[in-house]
Amino acid sequence: MKNLTRIICFAIITIALTNLTVSGQFKIPKILKPKQNPPVEIPTTAPNGQNPSEQKANGQNQNSQNGNRRSSGEQLWTASGDYVDDGFTWFNSIETSQRAANPALTDYTGWTLKPSIRLMGVYPNRSGFKFAVSKAGKPIGTTRCEAKSYNIPRNENPQELSYIYVDGCYNKEQLTTKETGKFDVEVFFIDGATNAERSIRKYKIDVVQVDRVNGAIGKAAKPASPRYVVSRHAEVPVGILYLRPGGANDYFHNNAERSQSNQVEVYFNMSPTKQGWGVPYAALRCSVNGTRVKLREAGSQTDIVSTDTDQGRQSYEIYSDRLAAPYSAGGPQYEDDFGFRIYRATLPLTYGTAQASPNRTNLKEYPGNWECSISNNGDVLRTWRWTVGADGMPVKHAEQNGNVNLFSNAYVVETEIPAGGTILDKRLIPVSLAEGFFFGQKWTSPEGKAMAAKVPTKGSLIPVPSNKVK
Repeated sequence: MKNLTRIICFAIITIALTNLTVSGQFKIPKILKPKQNPPVEIPTTAPNGQNPSEQKANGQNQNSQNGNRRSSGEQLWTASGDYVDDGFTWFNSIETSQRAANPALTDYTGWTLKPSIRLMGVYPNRSGFKFAVSKAGKPIGTTRCEAKSYNIPRNENPQELSYIYVDGCYNKEQLTTKETGKFDVEVFFIDGATNAERSIRKYKIDVVQVDRVNGAIGKAAKPASPRYVVSRHAEVPVGILYLRPGGANDYFHNNAERSQSNQVEVYFNMSPTKQGWGVPYAALRCSVNGTRVKLREAGSQTDIVSTDTDQGRQSYEIYSDRLAAPYSAGGPQYEDDFGFRIYRATLPLTYGTAQASPNRTNLKEYPGNWECSISNNGDVLRTWRWTVGADGMPVKHAEQNGNVNLFSNAYVVETEIPAGGTILDKRLIPVSLAEGFFFGQKWTSPEGKAMAAKVPTKGSLIPVPSNKVK
């Protein structure tokens, strides 16, 4: 009986399996192999000549630079790697001193160079810059500065750009001089891995001595230590339009006032009056192809331009004397302030797509020829002109096609100063056409030369002594 039962069960199972196979309702599952990404081809040499494996070891892979956003439509990228950002360059001069034989006194020995420069790209640790100063071919001295790095992905870097820089370094032991006038400054890059040097940019500076008195009268009246200022009269017509990505630093690497939305900023130069050192809020008015643009509503801030300065991009001294009769007899000494400053104007505009501010007029909405002016109480302070292409991004100025280089998303813009200057301009000297811009780079385009030639005249080249005042 048991054998019969076994035979019947075996037959039933056999018939069931046969039916399932025929009807296709039973399938043997496939063994799935995990998908593998294709191998990534690593080039043997990086754009700046480094071995990519060395860059990865430092967490600084230049080959990925700009990779995530290049085609996002959010930003327009310029070439990255191995070029000097002329807009960042700044040369200042500071007085130098040493302890005198009399401990109560100080011997002032002249001035030393205090430079700032930015070199785009990824470079070995401990790389640096050397600044060689000469006058009429005669070497004056050099300053070596170790560079700081801002690299991918070491720091928070929303712009996905890498560079090394110094911002206001100096060494009075290496370079001190009492000479003034025009100097050449040649900048060398020093490779941190090999210590090899190569020239990367040449600039020109004009150093002005600012004399002072100690404030006393009579026999106690004596000269005070002089101060020194690097003249920037030639930079007055220079304006930089910078499309600042949301969350990014400003043009000079400062992270103050970061906005999460894309901003439109203009950086411009001025030799200001005392009142001009703090430019008040100004109103913006823009037109495109000659038609006024109605700025998008944003509460009471619809057309307000916020103007600020970078403390590292200014030079200011006060000349003083007691030469003229009203000052030699007593009372306050005569003073004539002398200096230069770069201003940052944050315009009530935006750009791009993902991080564009919904409360601001977007550049991409108005392709064409833009003209924007800022004014205070009806007085126009500056007018800027640029062109926005069909892609919603500005078109590079002709001077950026092989002459000068700027940071990504930055453009030279035509700058117009009202005839006779403004209430904030103390000195306007039309020397830019002859002396160039960005510390001695010659204007090469008809557009640039025309802009430089339009600088009006106001005030004096240097401080005026009290006995020369008319």
